[in-house]
Amino acid sequence: MKEVVYDYYGHKAEDSLKLAAAKFLVENMPGHFSVRDEDYFRQVASIAQTKGISYPDRKTMEMFVSYYRDGEERLSDADIVSPGFLIRHIDKAFEQRARFPWLRDIDDETFFEYLLPYRFLNEPLDYWRDSLTISSLAFSDVMLCDNLKYDPAAVVPRVYTDRESGDMGGYTYARHLPGVTSDRGCYFFAAANLLRYRAAGIPSAIDFIPAYANRNGGHCWVSVISPDREFGKLEIEPGRRAPKIYRYTYSRTNRYADYQTKEYLPEMFRNPFIKDVTNCYLNVRDVTVPVSGMLKSKLPKLCFLAVFNAGKWVPVAVAERKMKRATFDCVAVGCVYLPVYWQQELKAVNYPFIINGKYREDYLIPDCSRTRKIRISRKYPYNERLNGYCKLFEGMEIWGSDSRSFDNARRLCVLKRTNGSAVFDNHVDVPGKFRYLKLLSAGSSVDLSEIVVYDEKGRIVDGSPIDSCFKKKYRS
Repeated sequence: MKEVVYDYYGHKAEDSLKLAAAKFLVENMPGHFSVRDEDYFRQVASIAQTKGISYPDRKTMEMFVSYYRDGEERLSDADIVSPGFLIRHIDKAFEQRARFPWLRDIDDETFFEYLLPYRFLNEPLDYWRDSLTISSLAFSDVMLCDNLKYDPAAVVPRVYTDRESGDMGGYTYARHLPGVTSDRGCYFFAAANLLRYRAAGIPSAIDFIPAYANRNGGHCWVSVISPDREFGKLEIEPGRRAPKIYRYTYSRTNRYADYQTKEYLPEMFRNPFIKDVTNCYLNVRDVTVPVSGMLKSKLPKLCFLAVFNAGKWVPVAVAERKMKRATFDCVAVGCVYLPVYWQQELKAVNYPFIINGKYREDYLIPDCSRTRKIRISRKYPYNERLNGYCKLFEGMEIWGSDSRSFDNARRLCVLKRTNGSAVFDNHVDVPGKFRYLKLLSAGSSVDLSEIVVYDEKGRIVDGSPIDSCFKKKYRS
């Protein structure tokens, strides 16, 4: 394949940059693949035939689902990519570069990495550059504005493709695919934006936080690669501490994926196509950690920094041990890290530490000779976002009825916060028994993750949700 592509671009001097682009794609092709899962293909094909689903939705859904299917059988790009397919994508990418003024100051390295690639993650390959292009009306509008048309980040809100997604409606379909959960919906929206941006000639990539340091879960989003500004910092919400931020790339940027060792390496670090971009977002410093103090066995070659997330320590950084220390690059300030290694399980190689505002590590070493009792009032800090959420509950009414139609219903209480706290402590003294309960919001709709009902003895009363009601006898 590569000989045909190289020969195609090798005869004309004006095609020298296209030849370099072809070599970039081919040389970094090993490791790229499409997921091969017959059940997955049948499900996607079935959903794709749904009336009204758009091409962007279907393509985004394929990208989204491939995020969860990297353990399935793989079709290597080196085996399935044809010369004609690669040439077509290269030519179309160069057409974008010549046409769009916001690519005028984009260097070759940025163009190759963030606009040229023919694939996004591990989705099935197709000619998406032919299927999705920038709208001619959007292009004309931008071209009239001299203050916009030379800045990729500035044109993002103003350009759109000729076949827009139905309000990201494909996510509704993707949720019904086997093995796909809704807890990483941010990846679906990131995939949708990445498809739209690159189809519109905007250099972009998906950045992600593997695990927060002060709350559960992680996050991902699309960053626009612009020479004039950094785009994406607003994704780091106030109060959420990101220990590390990585970027999905096409080129092999993670040297640890090729590390010659039989030692344990977390799945994330086995991916050769991720790049550490923490220093693009946060205040960072390099940290050297002594790794021998707590070890009682042979020293490992690889050590990790882990953060506490979802009830366990999750590795977010890796470093090679040099003698009795390991140096971790670009570690975010203000997070608590536990240096660990792997031996049947993660084990600490030193005490946890936090990098303070003076860029110094403060090791959290317990002093067992001096102890004190503490009372924990909350598991997590009460932040501004949670406060805004709790305000939505102000004035919410709880009604009880013995009829599903709520005829002759009685209002049990109106939620009010006590002394400005986050707790709604409301006493219900309405006599009687009620088979159905209903919550009525005072204003806009409110998202509830769980409703638990207790009887007068403090025992949980099981219930079944029926149209936002719990069907169960309840003694007020």
